[in-house]
Amino acid sequence: MSGEEEHVSGEVKVRVSLRDGSIELEGPQEFVEKQMETFGDLIKASLEGYQQRVVDKRKPAAGEAAEDDQQQDDDPAGAAMAGQYTNVHAVNDDEVQLLVEALPGSSDKERTVNAALLMLLGYEGIGKTDLPSEVIADVCRHYSCYSEGNFGRYLGQEKRLFLIGGTRRKQTVKLTAPGKLKAKELAERLNREEASKPETPDSGTQ
Repeated sequence: MSGEEEHVSGEVKVRVSLRDGSIELEGPQEFVEKQMETFGDLIKASLEGYQQRVVDKRKPAAGEAAEDDQQQDDDPAGAAMAGQYTNVHAVNDDEVQLLVEALPGSSDKERTVNAALLMLLGYEGIGKTDLPSEVIADVCRHYSCYSEGNFGRYLGQEKRLFLIGGTRRKQTVKLTAPGKLKAKELAERLNREEASKPETPDSGTQ
């Protein structure tokens, strides 16, 4: 349907444009006045309804475009979460590194658990929810809290925080919902603490 109709009968001419929402009646004055009085409101209501339907048909496309823009803004899995804790995590391609000077905790177990929390949170930020336990073990070695005989036991005892999967030789670790909450709390605290530390002046080379 083109949206425009025209009827001619003798000296009477009726033109209805759905696109413009206009009505034109040509003919004897008495005829025009009578038709407008009888059908004017009905025709106008029909035109308004047609135009509204046209607008409604176009809305989904605009909505989809807005949704796509929102997804682009929210994305990439990595930048969003990892970017929240810039003093705790550094992301390089598909790897996460801890930036804190020391892991909190008064024992090897506490520091191991905190290392796992921070690393798992960081990797979740780039879309990896299951992490090989060996990655966490390497971090513990770096921070001098790795205990070869107890590492697996330390994580296995924290069933509320971690889900242990895989095989004995290729073990994986994943955060539970409470574990993710605790990891975020820890990362937020460390992020504030690291940000408040005074910058160390660069002494340069002699």
